Amino acid sequence: MNTVCDEKMCSGCRACINVCSQKAIEIIETISEYNAVINLDKCINCNACRKVCQYNVQPKFRTSIFWKQGWAKEDGSRNKSSSGGLAYEIEKGFVESKGRVYSCIFKDGEFQFSCIDKVEELEELRGSKYVKSNPKYVYREIAENLKKGFKVLFVGLPCQVASLVNFVGDNENLYTIDLICHGTPSPLLLQEYLLDHSMKLENIFTIKFRDNHNFHLEINNSSLSGKRILDSYMLVFLRGCSYTENCYYCKFARKERISDVTLGDSWGSMLSVNEQRKGISLILANTEKGRWMINNSAVELRDVDLENAIRNNQQLNHPTSLPLEREKFFDNIYKGKSFESAVIRAYPIQHVKNIVKRVMIRMKLLK
Repeated sequence: MNTVCDEKMCSGCRACINVCSQKAIEIIETISEYNAVINLDKCINCNACRKVCQYNVQPKFRTSIFWKQGWAKEDGSRNKSSSGGLAYEIEKGFVESKGRVYSCIFKDGEFQFSCIDKVEELEELRGSKYVKSNPKYVYREIAENLKKGFKVLFVGLPCQVASLVNFVGDNENLYTIDLICHGTPSPLLLQEYLLDHSMKLENIFTIKFRDNHNFHLEINNSSLSGKRILDSYMLVFLRGCSYTENCYYCKFARKERISDVTLGDSWGSMLSVNEQRKGISLILANTEKGRWMINNSAVELRDVDLENAIRNNQQLNHPTSLPLEREKFFDNIYKGKSFESAVIRAYPIQHVKNIVKRVMIRMKLLK
């Protein structure tokens, strides 16, 4: 294949598709990897695709101005969020300042980006999405908004933020938030899991991956495995087994960042257990723009131990390690085994534990 970046190293950011004037690039997606493939019959050798690719050309990394942990001041906002609600509050403050927010939503069976410029529409953005999103032509749209003089906040994965910065260049009206990312699976893999439950993404109205510290998949407000049972999709995600190939070689998994603000979970927080149960976010201000966004939002901040925060967020040091079970897991799916069957073969001990848990719940030994 003639690819934009090294084979299997494509993150699916689609900046190359946005910049190509000849429509000569196609993203070839499988359950385990992405590739940005160039159609040589259409290509005019301008090399724009390779210049905008975040794998080939990385924006400048920055040392953070400050590290904090915190949460939304309003309890209702905090309770609705996956973590401490800082993302929502920063987005709210930005929209109230006449800005436009681009972030991931689930709509029409797809994880895509949407432009929000009304506070009442921000609820659509809540919640973690543990699957790759599709930016489509959002970089072009953001560039047009910037040309018109709008302030734009983009919230995405580090690779997506890097791609956007490469695409639009230095712009005083562009604000960015990147998320501390462990890695992301292809939505095709999520579809494989849903097939075990006779479901398709295009027929789903709502999807939820976690409820504060409780990780479990909910489809149309119903848990597929029971809230006390770790479902197979989240099991392989949390074990780092299901990500696309490029994630294990991520160049952005470090404490220096490429965005204005970095957000994640404050794992290992030394604050009270009660506060931890409510959800606590980790926040890094990386630029003065980032400091302004934080100061312009209704958030409660506390000091955080820097070394402890890095120790409990390994992606601030290095990418997720490639698990030994990954090859067995994907091999079984490629051979036609069901998602559940592939998980059982890769993680038999966890499967037995889940059986025991279900029996104990049935016997009312666990609630």
